Amino acid sequence: MLELLPPEQLRILAEDAVTQVVAYLNGESDAAVLSLASIKTYLQSPDGVNAIYGMLKAQPDCTMEQLTAMALNQGALTLCNPPETFLIIDLGPIIEAEIKATVSLIPEQVTLISAIPPNPGTRAIWKTCDCSCG
Repeated sequence: MLELLPPEQLRILAEDAVTQVVAYLNGESDAAVLSLASIKTYLQSPDGVNAIYGMLKAQPDCTMEQLTAMALNQGALTLCNPPETFLIIDLGPIIEAEIKATVSLIPEQVTLISAIPPNPGTRAIWKTCDCSCG
């Protein structure tokens, strides 16, 4: 089984999400916000980079066309399994640069639930909704 994130990392993330949602539902906060900083840090660590390499190794073998495009840094990284020597010697720096570029697109945090609706149309729905139980 391929693991991009270790179970302990996922457990901490899940526990934090539950804690944030419960605090929101109990009225202790105006939003449930989940930090993704630990995931970003992990993915850029040696263990995270090795997990990405593991993900590549689980893919079908690269074609010569794919290898050439990756070596020339043409377009996005292709998800295929490059030969070991090519991976270490030629693609290592390119893959690590792609990982950093991709991780930079991940936000530092995400809002799971917020008391402030995302747009004005949603606010009208919330105001007219009778959410009483009974």
